[in-house]
Amino acid sequence: MAEADAIDQKTAAKRIKSATREIAFAFAVDKRVMAADKTLPGERLAQMLKDELGRARIVSGDVVTAGKVVTFDVEKGSLSGVEKALDTWLRRNLGGYEASMAGSGAAKDANEDGEPDNRIFQQMFIRRCLKMAREKPGNFAFGVGGPEGDLLGVHPRKTGKQIGALIKRETGAMRIAFGTVSVDGRLVKFTCAKTPMPGLKKRIVRMFKGWKLMVPVQVFGPEGEQTDDDE
Repeated sequence: MAEADAIDQKTAAKRIKSATREIAFAFAVDKRVMAADKTLPGERLAQMLKDELGRARIVSGDVVTAGKVVTFDVEKGSLSGVEKALDTWLRRNLGGYEASMAGSGAAKDANEDGEPDNRIFQQMFIRRCLKMAREKPGNFAFGVGGPEGDLLGVHPRKTGKQIGALIKRETGAMRIAFGTVSVDGRLVKFTCAKTPMPGLKKRIVRMFKGWKLMVPVQVFGPEGEQTDDDE
């Protein structure tokens, strides 16, 4: 019975709406049918959709909702045409919500030299970039005090200055820190290109807590010196 609930569209919509933490999903792109569950993995949900629908193009992964934005982190399946299909499903089942994409395909898109979009500020994309930063440091910028509040951007290839310029354009923030970000074990290390602004670590930790991302954070200056003023 619990498995059957996972592919009920009203139940799936309710679970996605309340998903302040990541839950698994699977989506039949061509048939616009969703499955979502807090305990079953995405691969199991995908198999359930195949059993129910027969032949179908299915993607799966994790989903989280912040405000009216539903971010789908696609781990299995091609992203081609998926965002449009998800927007259609959300309009039918969760009016007023919009889809945002993360995943390997989204990361690849953001690596292109064309004009970047606001995905580099989105929680799921940043989480994926932090995973990538275990192997190779990425770049970050953090804007303080804009009309929209603080904003963090992370990208594997865009420079910190480029990300900072996007933050300024997006929020009007006047104080911006930028540099590189790496991950050592669970520790997320932000190394600033210039002397870090006071309280930077505290602001990043507060943002991560809002995302339920409970990881230790440390901020370093340009010479690798550890900052302690915000402990």
